[in-house]
Amino acid sequence: MHSHETPQTNKLAGKVHNINLVTPEHVVPQVVLSILHARELGLRIPIIYNTSSFDSLESIQLLSGLVDIYLPDFKVWNNSTSKRLLKADNYAATAMESIKAMYEQVGDLCFTFDGIAKKGVMVRHLVMPGKEDEGREIMKWLAENVSKDLVVHIMDQYFPRAHVGKERRRRKAEGAVEPGCDDDSSSTKKEVRYADINRPVKDEEMSSVRKAAEEAGLWRFVEPARHASTMSDLTAQIQGPVQTLKIDRDTWKAVALKYKAAFEAQTSRFKELQDLCFATQAELQNERVERRQLQELSEQRELNRMSTIDGADEPRAYGTATVFRGGHQRQASRESSNPLYSRVQHCIDQRNYGSALAEIERLLQGPLSAKARAEGLLLKSNVLRAAGPDEVYGALAACSEALELCDRISDLESFLPRIQHQRGVLYYQLRMLQQARDAFSAVSSDDPLFATAREYCSSCDEEIRLQRNANRRSAFDENRTFDEGMVMQLDEKLDVSGIHITVAFHHTYHS
Repeated sequence: MHSHETPQTNKLAGKVHNINLVTPEHVVPQVVLSILHARELGLRIPIIYNTSSFDSLESIQLLSGLVDIYLPDFKVWNNSTSKRLLKADNYAATAMESIKAMYEQVGDLCFTFDGIAKKGVMVRHLVMPGKEDEGREIMKWLAENVSKDLVVHIMDQYFPRAHVGKERRRRKAEGAVEPGCDDDSSSTKKEVRYADINRPVKDEEMSSVRKAAEEAGLWRFVEPARHASTMSDLTAQIQGPVQTLKIDRDTWKAVALKYKAAFEAQTSRFKELQDLCFATQAELQNERVERRQLQELSEQRELNRMSTIDGADEPRAYGTATVFRGGHQRQASRESSNPLYSRVQHCIDQRNYGSALAEIERLLQGPLSAKARAEGLLLKSNVLRAAGPDEVYGALAACSEALELCDRISDLESFLPRIQHQRGVLYYQLRMLQQARDAFSAVSSDDPLFATAREYCSSCDEEIRLQRNANRRSAFDENRTFDEGMVMQLDEKLDVSGIHITVAFHHTYHS
């Protein structure tokens, strides 16, 4: 792209609220580079850093100014619990240091006028069975050491998973005990792993942690969502939307079949009209060229001599393209040595480009070898370009057709440098700089056209750089006003004709 803002980032505006990076602690350098690159391309939505809080202080400092919202977990308080359940030493101290650093960067959680999180910290704590005392200590520490205005999410969705509740395996010879079990449990016949947390959390435990948070001065809580109580309730909730989706699917399938039939009919009609178009194309082109010839004859009478356009003895020929100074007509180069196209070359020598084009079209519609067809397409592109600026797109289409033919047939590789160079010149003339650069870059270093292709590439790079500097945008604007937000929201509703699209991000907890 030629600017820092891409169509992909424009599509995100107003439809995606944020980008949530879940547990990226182990790839922080890559995350930083990705955010910087995305911002350079025009990304303006908030970045969320969703973490277990077992981050190094250096990692958090590296993210300063790049992350808008931090969602840290504060899992446990006691070091013995973190060693046993998390297999981590010094978890609580690390989490405290990380959360304080996060808060110093972005502060309390704030929202836009329509209730979307914009910037700040929200700390989550999953209450564990029998560990409500640790939850109370965490709430007290947050209120006293971070902020009483901190948004806190006290979660109750713990459920025994993975190794919790599984039967413990013992070594018969040594009587070894697996992690998660007490040493004296080997005296029983059947013991389970992590038996103390092998149950859901109780309402009393949740209430105890919530009460401790309120007593500590915390008041901004995320209220838990209401879940269906039974599987039948969940099924009933799902059946309605699923049935609606099925009806929509069948409806759109019928519409698609209808449009398919109409498309096939239109395609057939288009082929008929295309044949008529080809029959009249040569005649129309001749009329255009005749008008240009009259103007040339008038100029020649005044100058009383034949001359090249820029006053030199001969044009500067670069392969299949002839480059002149702007504002003058171009002459077609004589690169075709195939006797099949001798009549075409004769018309070109007389500057009768309409007749030359008609003859090329006649030959291309007949049976030709792959090499002759590629040479004819390249010659057609050359004639169209010489005919004037109105035919540049037609010349580019002929080049593209020749390139496609060479890609299919390996014996035509010798034509590729000439075709790519011709495409590059046409793209450059149309100011399609990136496409021109790609075409010139495809010319190999051992080809005679490489020197001029390299000069064109340098020119393209310089113009692209100047365009990027001219279109550089400011940093992410966090100060949208209420009126601007309402206008944006109204425009979105009008764009989608009353259909509201909401993209929701669900938080995933990793225990």
